[in-house]
Order: sequence, then C-alpha cells, then structure tokens
Amino acid sequence: MVIAAPASADSCRITGAEAIQVSVTNDYYDRTTPSTTSQFTVSILSSNLDANTEYTLDWQLCIYSYNNCNIYEEATASSINDPAESEGQFSITSNTGTHTESFTFTDPGIMEIDWNTNPETITGIDNESYYFEAVLHVQGVYIAENSSNPFVLGGEIREASSYLSTNENILKNTGVTVNGEFNLDYDNQYILEYEIVCGLFEDGITTPVDTYTFTNNEINEYNNDLHFDLSGGNNDLVPTAISGTHHVECTLTRNVDSFVMGTIIGNDFDVIDAETTGTETLDFQTLSSTYFDRTMDTTTIQITVDVDFSDLYIGQAYSVDWQLCIYSYNNCNIYEE
Repeated sequence: MVIAAPASADSCRITGAEAIQVSVTNDYYDRTTPSTTSQFTVSILSSNLDANTEYTLDWQLCIYSYNNCNIYEEATASSINDPAESEGQFSITSNTGTHTESFTFTDPGIMEIDWNTNPETITGIDNESYYFEAVLHVQGVYIAENSSNPFVLGGEIREASSYLSTNENILKNTGVTVNGEFNLDYDNQYILEYEIVCGLFEDGITTPVDTYTFTNNEINEYNNDLHFDLSGGNNDLVPTAISGTHHVECTLTRNVDSFVMGTIIGNDFDVIDAETTGTETLDFQTLSSTYFDRTMDTTTIQITVDVDFSDLYIGQAYSVDWQLCIYSYNNCNIYEE
C-alpha cells in the first residue's frame, strides 16, 4: 500500500476561488504638519485560501485619477521605478482559509525632484488622490487582485491659479454676480466634499452685507479645479448701501474636517447712486447708404449716425460709448485684427 505524503505549506495547490479585499479607513489623511509623520493602517483580507499553500501578497500605492501605480513615471514622464516607500511584499499561509494582514503605510513626505542635477532623483510623493492595489501570487503565478477605496492624501489650494472674475461698477439695488475657481494641487476625483461661502463686503467693514453658500452639489469639479458660479438669478449678492466701494470674498472649506483651505478676494468696484427704469433701449437708425466712397485722398469722409433712446429715467444723466466694428469678424478691435 502506498500512502500519500501530506501536502507541504509550499505545495502550490490553489482552491481556484481565492479572493482578496483591500481597505483603508478614511477618505482623507492629513499631512499639513511637516514635523509629524503621517501613518495609517491598510488592511488586506484574503479568503478561500488553500491551507497548505504559501501565498505571496504584493501591494503598491497608485494614483487614482490616472489609474496608474507608476507614481514617479507619471511625475517625470520618464521610466523610473516606483518609490520604495510606497510598495511592499509579505508571505501568508492560512490554516483556516482566511487571513487578514494589516500594514502601516508611512507618508514619505512631499515629492521633491532634483531637476538641476539629476531629474531621476525623486523623494516623497505629491498631494493626490490615491488607492492601494494588492496582488496575490503563488511562486510568482498570478492568483487574484483587488484595490482599496480611494482616498486623498494632503491637499492645498494654488492661490496663483485660483481666481474670482472681475466685477464692474453697478447701480444701487443691483445684484452682484460671483464667478470663480479654486485650483487644487491634487485631483479630487469626487472623493471629498467641499463648501464655498462668498460674501459681499463694504470697504473697511469686516462683516459681509450679504452671503451665499455653495454646497458641494453646486460646485462643478473639473480635474484640479472647483468652479462656482452665481449669476443672473435671485441668489445674487445685493448691497445695502446706495453707494460706495465693495468687493467679494470667497472661502473654501473641506467638509471632512471642516478645514478652511483658503480665501479668494475679488477686485474693488463701486455701487453708484443712480436711478434707472431698467427697460432702457437704444436703436440705430438705418444709415443713409450702404456704401461710402473714399477714393479721393483729399476728401474727408463723414457719416452721420442717428441713435434713438427710449424708456430713460427722467432727470438721470447717462453716458454713451460708441465704436466702429468689422462686420465680417463681428469684432470691434479693428487694430488687433
């Protein structure tokens, strides 16, 4: 009688139903304090394992917006290995068929690239939206893989690239439009939610005369930009003073930790004390001809233009600006064309 030897822990048998699940606890991990090393736990649950087989589990950190785990290659557009701080490997053997492995990821710090001496010398990683990817092997043979939920590591606004559109002078009792964009140094990918509060301020007064809050659903996200727009509706900011200098300020808050990320301050503009009907119109009368000759250099060509104004506010002084435009371009910047 031949008795089969028991399977060893490296027998390479598989169940064919192996699965892994990678997870992190939070949607956001802070790295605003440089002196504090950010660490957090990553958990990997392996199931349906063969009890007599030793598996290898490889993990790496990946950029969520690119769906790419070659972090340094994305940063430099060249073939560079991943940072050693953001990848690892360990072996597992489970007598029960299920195994949970946790490891601590240590933030390697903000990415620094030595462009002057050696562009391939890179340390740290950028503020960004990431996820962890893990792959299960048996002696180098692929068995299963899984990715964690995405999360944001760090993140700040780029003040130089954030803006509020210019507001022109307005008449009293007129709404103020708000249009702007906060530029982030990471691609949020709809992971975190934000709130933007815009206020209308009179010159020299710290309390706004009117405010509007953009909820996360009202903020349009485009890659690294958070765009907000308040114009042409009942929600416009309305000044209480009949005249004077005003400006708009907008503040971005990250909802997950109620952190105020930054404020944009708009230009100064004046509220003007003047009355209008609100229905003023102006109409050009038809010119006397569709052609005016200029073949004689010594002759000065003059064209009479008549304009009709209606529904003006009686007693209110108006000013009228006019300019000549190129018809084919529908453009009044004649010298620019």
